[in-house]
Amino acid sequence: AIVLKGGFKKNSRGSGLRKFLVVTQFSISILLIIGTMLVSQQLDFIMNKNIGINKDNIIYIPDFSDKYRSFKNELEKHTLIENVTATNQHPAYLYNSSSGINWPGKDPDAVVLFHNIAVDYQFVETLKAEIVKGRNFSENIGSDTSAVIINEQALKIMGLEDPIGQLINDESPIVGVVKDFHFKSIHNKIEPLILFVNPGRLSRTFIRIKKGEGEASIAFVENLWKSFNPDKPFNYRFLNDDFIELYKAEQTTNKVFKYFAGLSILISCLGLFGLSSFTAEQRTKEIGVRKVFGANIPNLFMLVSKDFTFLVIIAFVIASPIAWFWMDNWLNGFAYRIEMGIITFLVAGLLAFFISWVTVSYHSLKAALSNPVDVLKDE
Repeated sequence: AIVLKGGFKKNSRGSGLRKFLVVTQFSISILLIIGTMLVSQQLDFIMNKNIGINKDNIIYIPDFSDKYRSFKNELEKHTLIENVTATNQHPAYLYNSSSGINWPGKDPDAVVLFHNIAVDYQFVETLKAEIVKGRNFSENIGSDTSAVIINEQALKIMGLEDPIGQLINDESPIVGVVKDFHFKSIHNKIEPLILFVNPGRLSRTFIRIKKGEGEASIAFVENLWKSFNPDKPFNYRFLNDDFIELYKAEQTTNKVFKYFAGLSILISCLGLFGLSSFTAEQRTKEIGVRKVFGANIPNLFMLVSKDFTFLVIIAFVIASPIAWFWMDNWLNGFAYRIEMGIITFLVAGLLAFFISWVTVSYHSLKAALSNPVDVLKDE
């Protein structure tokens, strides 16, 4: 009777310590698995989010041609080039801002910070932003050198029902409203923005090249650049790479999570493997007696494995709320974020169960398949 109740317990204090360590190790593993999955999901969300512009197939030249107009005209004649524009700032790192912006009906006590960027006429077309009210800048309209385009967030703050034609600072008419686009990382909410044409302040060139013709397009741009700017080296980057660079810290975090999750799982499996060996050895006589009385192998396998399953359940119960609060706090650092779903936690739990069962299966099956005659011959 003592045997069937799981007797022959040796060093129960040592066994309890082993179980505590296994629960702790698996709790950390589950915590890191959940963290890795959520960080990866947020990164996927970032990389695939529609940011309001099309940043693909645009090369960025940080230098500026002294003969920009002629250089631009020659570029636009070639079939490999779709659009050319220039700005005074990088569209992923806007730093110019002003609180001295006035508009009709503004509260005199209101202090609002507006970002602003000097652009060439084809800025909207090149980045494939969307005009939702009014029109784009036009080289054929001389007065557009004093006009502005605002984004939807700026319009919301101004509260203008019909913004087209309204004057900013009593001198710059609004000719259009562009759909909100991200000009910072999505850690930040989209802020009010004003675009204005100022050829004298342009310092960076952006060129949309033909899709699928990257090498040929870049070779053409390089040759043309050298012909117009023999004393300036040709350096370029893809605009998409610069936007990806905004999330370098998140990419590093994802790699670190994956590394430590894998290491933690390995350590947990080693601990569980040792505990299963210890437990199976303790219960060999019990298993032998049960086999004599007709217990089958699946039942014996479950008998040995159920204790470890219970340990993983405890680890899951401990890890889940900690992971929820930890990752919710991390995700709150983004103005635009994923929502945590129960599926992620269930998948992490099932993965932990699978890993634990694979780990203990060797000793469980070995004990279940043992010959009861060999086990009980000394009794």
